[in-house]
Order: sequence, then structure tokens, then C-alpha cells
Amino acid sequence: MSWSDGAPPYGWIPAYDHDPHRGWVPHYIWHPQYGWVHAFIWAPLPPGWGMPAAGTAGPGRFGRRPHTRATPYLHLLRTPTYGWWKSLLGLLLAGVTWLVASVVLLLLALLLIGLGSGGTEDFLDEVTTDPLGSPGALLVLNLTLAALIPAVWVALLAVHGERLGWVSSVIGRLRWRLVLAFGAVATGLLLVGLFLGFLIVDPVEGTASGSYDRGFVLGMLAVVLLTTPLQAAGEEYLFRGYLSQVIAGWIPARLVAAVVAGSVTGFLFALAHGSQDVPTFASRLAFGLTASLVVYLTGGLEAAIAYHAMNNVLIFLLALIVGPELEVEVSSAAVLVVDLLVMAGFVSFVAVWSRRRPVQRTTVSPAAEPMGEVSATQLGTPVGVG
Repeated sequence: MSWSDGAPPYGWIPAYDHDPHRGWVPHYIWHPQYGWVHAFIWAPLPPGWGMPAAGTAGPGRFGRRPHTRATPYLHLLRTPTYGWWKSLLGLLLAGVTWLVASVVLLLLALLLIGLGSGGTEDFLDEVTTDPLGSPGALLVLNLTLAALIPAVWVALLAVHGERLGWVSSVIGRLRWRLVLAFGAVATGLLLVGLFLGFLIVDPVEGTASGSYDRGFVLGMLAVVLLTTPLQAAGEEYLFRGYLSQVIAGWIPARLVAAVVAGSVTGFLFALAHGSQDVPTFASRLAFGLTASLVVYLTGGLEAAIAYHAMNNVLIFLLALIVGPELEVEVSSAAVLVVDLLVMAGFVSFVAVWSRRRPVQRTTVSPAAEPMGEVSATQLGTPVGVG
């Protein structure tokens, strides 16, 4: 097989053998530049699916450098083989994958509960309405949301021919030093916010009595510390990651794409958190917009994951400290103001950090000589953060 522009085929390429009884029978030969997804295609490929544009060379192997020029984070899906319909197919595949994974996790949990002494009906009620009611319920909820990460990975691999790293950041992987740095700052700001919240909101008597037993506290601590960051990361990989890249990929103008993607995903993020009043919805919407803004400022999910993870961990730890005898009213205008101040402080820090310590915000152009995680042509300095 050959293309008119001289570019070699890549992926799983259909070849045919003649059988005297069955005629021409297709089989596949492997070409290492693209990926295994073409193994499932033995009809003519749709326009833009793995076919190099006329007059251009085929892209390098995806996952290493799928972008032919410096590309911002929100446009990372716009590779040489980009097609708008791929994003729709990817969202559908990610949704189905996540649904299957969630059902499997829930069935396994119910099987374990059935083998034990607990009741399955009570457990289902805890998972859906009160995940803090038991360590097991919170564990299932956290793992279910963490399953968004492999769901996104499946969509990227099967539909876009890319690896998960291109949803992590513009350098093709998660920059752990940024996660730790932003996580430390987020922890400090969130602790200040919790302290201010206790000053302006009076705890009221709850419906439960007594205190948490030692086994409950230890179990909840283990689940919160080990799986809550994964739950937060799963939500970020979906909302600020893949879904934002899908929406922005349909809009060529970079700034307009960022505004539309941030607004739509922020609204969907707030809706996804169940029943709520106006201040709570506004706080969650602001949370989503804040996460989208720091992703735009840094070219990756690190700051958003760090803030989201520490926010959730501290809230769950606060619930353990407060205990069942007390409840705290969090849906008020005063608490909303505190939340907005904390978010504004975090965005301000990320903006200043990004200016003083050059953080790579676009992919490295193939024409530029890479220097670690940044290039001299992009930043004028070999200093990198990552």
C-alpha cells in the first residue's frame, strides 16, 4: 500500500490474501508509528483518521510528540489526525468504560458485604446519600470516581491514539514537583479558610450522639488519606482534563476556547455534585472556574489536582474531628465569601509562581531544541519546573 504524497502508512494496515474458496481475505500487518486501534478497522478509514494530510509527512509515533507545533494544553487533542467526531466518540467510550467500571466495583462491594455481616440495602444507601457513614461506603465512592482516570485513558488510546500523559500536562506527564508545591500552598490557604469559617458560622447540635469509635476513625483515616486524592484526580482528569480539551478542541481561537471550556465544565462540575442551594452551587461553580484557570496558567492539571485533593481531604478530616454530635452549616453567603477569598488567593499564587518560575504552558515545537521540560526558544532560559 502507498499514499499519493509518499508518506508511509502507519498503524494496523489491512492486507489481503486470496483464498480459492473465500476470495480475498483481510488480515493486518503492524506499522509501529501509530497504534493498535486500527486493528479494529478493515474498511476504508474515515477522513482524518490516521491519514496524513496531503503534502505533509505522517506524524511521529503518538505519545512521544504528536503535535507538529507548540500547542497549548486545551488544544492537545488537535493533532495531525484530529477530527471533531473523534471527541464525541471518545466521550461516549469514556462514559461507557466508567459506567462498566463503576458497576463492577459496586457489585464487588455488595458481594463482600453479603459475605460479611452488613446489610446490602444500608450499604447502598450510604454510598448514594451518606458516604461518610462508613469507611466502606467512602472507599467505594472514591474508587468509583478514581475510575474516571482509566476511562479517560481508554478513550485517549482507542480513539485519539495518544497516551494519558497528554491530558496530564503539555510535557506528556504529570509534573510531581508542581503537585507537591501547589499542594502545600493549597493546604495552608484552605486551613485559613476553615478557621475563618468556624469564626463566622456557629456549629449546631446534630442528630447523632456519642463519638466515633476507634475502628471507624482509623478506617476513615486510611480511606481518606489513601483514596481521596485519587478521587479528586479522577474528577480533574475528566472535567478540567479530557472534557475541557474536547470542548476547546472544537474552537480554534485559544482564548475563546479556554473561556467556553472553563464555563461549561465548571457548570457541569457544580451540577454533578447533587442537590444544593444557591450559595453551595455558586461555591462549586467558582471551584470549577478556579481549577480551569490554574490549568490555563500552568499548562497542566497539577495545580487543580493539588487544590482539589487537599480541599477534599481537609473537609473529610474536619468531619471526623467535629464528630457525629455536631453539624456545621456551610451553605451561607458568609462561607461563600470565605471560599471565594481562598480560591482567589490560590489563583494569585499560581499566577505569580508561573511568572517567576517559568512553567511550560505549551508543547515544545519540533523545530525547537528541548532543554529538559522547557526550551530555550520558548522561555529564553534553560530553567525548568517539573
